[in-house]
Amino acid sequence: RGTDSTGASISSFIDTSGTPVVIGGQTLTGIVGVAAGHYHSLARRQNGTVVAWGAGLSNGVSPDRGQCIVPSSLSGVTMIDGGDEHSMALRNNGQVVCWGNNDNGQCLGRNASGGAITGSATGQPVQYLGQILANAVHISAGTSYCLAARADGTIAAWGKNEYGQSTVPGGLANVVRVSASLMSSLVLLADGTVRCLSGGNGCTGATLVAGAVSLEAGCQAGRAVALLPASYSQCTTTGGSGTASLAVSGSSWNNVSIWQWSSGGMRVPGSSSMVNIVTGK
Repeated sequence: RGTDSTGASISSFIDTSGTPVVIGGQTLTGIVGVAAGHYHSLARRQNGTVVAWGAGLSNGVSPDRGQCIVPSSLSGVTMIDGGDEHSMALRNNGQVVCWGNNDNGQCLGRNASGGAITGSATGQPVQYLGQILANAVHISAGTSYCLAARADGTIAAWGKNEYGQSTVPGGLANVVRVSASLMSSLVLLADGTVRCLSGGNGCTGATLVAGAVSLEAGCQAGRAVALLPASYSQCTTTGGSGTASLAVSGSSWNNVSIWQWSSGGMRVPGSSSMVNIVTGK
């Protein structure tokens, strides 16, 4: 629900009132983008700045890892995302800034040897293999790790790697979008192919669907959902189970339907008015 005039969180265990978010006692306006982490929320203003609320304001709301303390120097933001206990922003110069919990290097990146850069994240740009990460065009924050698609079609990944979720496969190219979750990483290629790069359920390397234009990973990638043109009659199964991952398919947003696959394709009602899909992390 936001913060009051003193900066304290306006708490409500479940809020279904539809009341506008209030920051510093004032209704939040001028917003052009939003994102949610596990216990916090982010909003991007028209002027390229970011506001955050929820856990992580150093106000006693747990988990408090500074994920809502937006760096004062942050500006020119074009995209935001929330991880479990960290936040992520893409700037208009192609650099990435993260803040919050950095115990796996998810906020500061990788050093020249590929190791995690730990320490306090106070607004410095993410480094990747010893250099400031540049030319990023799309970002995604997962559970203690991050992904970024770059203008040259490659990706950068850093942070926790328990399931290989921040390991970049050799030869991966033509990536236009990325999606990180609990333990699985998805990429969308320029030809509309969605690939699962990692996961604890054996989906690594699987091609999930073709003809996609957007995607979103859930907690696991064993199940997935796609928005497909009505002419599609089936979609590829990957096996496994878990929270859904999503892909939007089709050359246009007209006449689409949603597919979910796990042990087979299952059509669920679609709508011609859909323009995006999201899932929880």
